[in-house]
Amino acid sequence: MTLIEVLIATVILTTAVLGLSMVSATTNDLRAAGLEKAAAMHAVEAQLAAVEATVFANIVAQHNGRGFAVTLPGKAGNALDAVAGDPDGLPGLITVTAPTGDPAHLLEIDVKVVWHGRHGNQQIERIMRLSSLGASS
Repeated sequence: MTLIEVLIATVILTTAVLGLSMVSATTNDLRAAGLEKAAAMHAVEAQLAAVEATVFANIVAQHNGRGFAVTLPGKAGNALDAVAGDPDGLPGLITVTAPTGDPAHLLEIDVKVVWHGRHGNQQIERIMRLSSLGASS
């Protein structure tokens, strides 16, 4: 083999290795972003279940304006960081409103997680309506 052939083979091999390392880095980044989103979705569902388990008359007092942390099962500490400027420093927030103006009969529960993730600010939100007729009270 000539020196030129060895240099061309080295360039091709180096390009292939760099390409594979970029694929690996991108895959790891997407996996971590997926874990963030899964943690946020799990936290939203858990908070909605907690609201549903609360006596209807106590929902506003116990849950309105309450922030919450997002954790990963089996891990200590917060899984997600709140966005800059968040007043309570927690990525989750529950807001309870009365869409008809009468909180004794119908409530709208908005559970939202807003966090600063790998791809900038992210958000997951679920809205649920509960009536006093269908509540667990």
